[in-house]
Amino acid sequence: MTEHYDVVVIGGGFAGIYHLYMLRKLGFNTHLYDAASDFGGIWRLNCYPGARVDSEVPLYGLSFPEVWKSWNFSCKYPDYKELRHYFNHLDDKLQLRKDCSFNHRVHSAHWDDSKQQWTVTAGPSKDKTVTATAQHVIFCLGFASKVNIPKIPGMDKFKGQIIHTGEWEESIDCSGKKVAVIGTGASGIQVSQEIGQVVDRLTVFVRTPNLALPMRQQKLEASAQEAFKDIYPEIFDKRKKTFGGFHYDFDPRATLSVSAEERERTFEELWARGGFHFWLETFHDLYADKDANKTAYDFWQKKVAQRIQDPKKREILCPEEWPHTFGTVRPSLEQNYYEVMNQDNVEIVSIKRGGEEGIKELTEKGVLLNSGREIELDQIILATGFDTHTGGFKQIDIRGKNGLPLTDKWAQGCNSLNGLNTAKFPNLFFLYGPHGPTAYSNGPSTVEVQAEWVCEMIKYMRDNQISHFDVQDEAEAKFGEHINELSAKTLFHESHGWYMGRNIPGKPVQALNFTGGIPLYVSELAECRKEGYKGYDLVKA
Repeated sequence: MTEHYDVVVIGGGFAGIYHLYMLRKLGFNTHLYDAASDFGGIWRLNCYPGARVDSEVPLYGLSFPEVWKSWNFSCKYPDYKELRHYFNHLDDKLQLRKDCSFNHRVHSAHWDDSKQQWTVTAGPSKDKTVTATAQHVIFCLGFASKVNIPKIPGMDKFKGQIIHTGEWEESIDCSGKKVAVIGTGASGIQVSQEIGQVVDRLTVFVRTPNLALPMRQQKLEASAQEAFKDIYPEIFDKRKKTFGGFHYDFDPRATLSVSAEERERTFEELWARGGFHFWLETFHDLYADKDANKTAYDFWQKKVAQRIQDPKKREILCPEEWPHTFGTVRPSLEQNYYEVMNQDNVEIVSIKRGGEEGIKELTEKGVLLNSGREIELDQIILATGFDTHTGGFKQIDIRGKNGLPLTDKWAQGCNSLNGLNTAKFPNLFFLYGPHGPTAYSNGPSTVEVQAEWVCEMIKYMRDNQISHFDVQDEAEAKFGEHINELSAKTLFHESHGWYMGRNIPGKPVQALNFTGGIPLYVSELAECRKEGYKGYDLVKA
């Protein structure tokens, strides 16, 4: 039996929930599929020790009054367990579950040219599926839904556990074990500072040091949150008016236009505030001017060096010569990372390409270095990140006009219009993925901007008897040029990491994010809508 819906939503995180709730309110028959067992998106995958969000609350949440009026967080940066409770609260207040199928991974989504609709198959396995048809399909996969497993020789030989942070199981215990962490992104920082206090020995392999910032975690009293709820609507509205969707924005002054003393004072104030203030409330030209950027790195290095006693560890974790421009690889937020790295039971191994301490292979007992030294281990934790932005789409058989696979269309790099649609895939939307403000923003901020626009477009189509749309090739090409031009004006364009797809061998290197900030993105979406959805071919039923 095939069910028919107006809209099928794929993914049960913030974006999926927003669409399900709002489209139902607009009268659309909508159904949501998720491979996980419940709501939560990335927080159903990320449950490794220390996993927590790096955006402050209430900014990290949906702006629906019926949700925030009856909810208070326990701290400024909640962990995955509390975020799961928050998603349960979303479900309770918005009555979401009745229109969802969990433990249903979407295996395929094919556009039918003759019927002008999508056919979606989903289920716990490919031989046990349900089928649904829909006028519209909305992919809310998030930008980090496909883990990156590095190809290290000998992985099949190791007798212990190999665990990726994005595939963690809560039953895993590191206590008293000899553990290695490979990777220094957000998950690497968080898991290392957490387990370093309970393991027998921790070996952290560092190729590129993380220019981590102090989180400044705080407990939050419910009474204090209640006292500020009158201004929550203003806080949520401000997310659309700042570059990263936070409640603060860049300093309008140029870095080198102020005296060294004034610059130092500004940096000290931002550092004391913690979180991303030092990253996204700094001087406006810091990510366009290398000389300006170097001043931020030098300040960061000075601050962190004070916390690391061992000279060898200090040189690996915060070298005097910068490994890359500051902030152009997403900084992580740490609580006591450098103090844990100082511990006697923690060894830091630099694995720069070609170095004698680099990893040669895995053995039955552990890791063999190029130098010939073998490190015996019980567990190897891969904190090696994700195939971001486009990787999640590769796990689903998505086919557009004339059976064109999306993987074929994006083989040389993804292309889109507005970071929401792609040509030859009618009535298909994707959220918080390629070409949106995505990685340069607070997630819910971008999600709400995009989802509001998507819901308005779908309503416009219904109200004007439009059966389907397609993206014009010329408009898509022009938007791609726009994305590249925005990126090329910044130091982000040269970054070596996942912002440009450089963390995945063989992946096309390109600007994956809208680098102009949320306010510009909002204005461009508004202009597109005002001009009758310019760049789209709208076909009447």
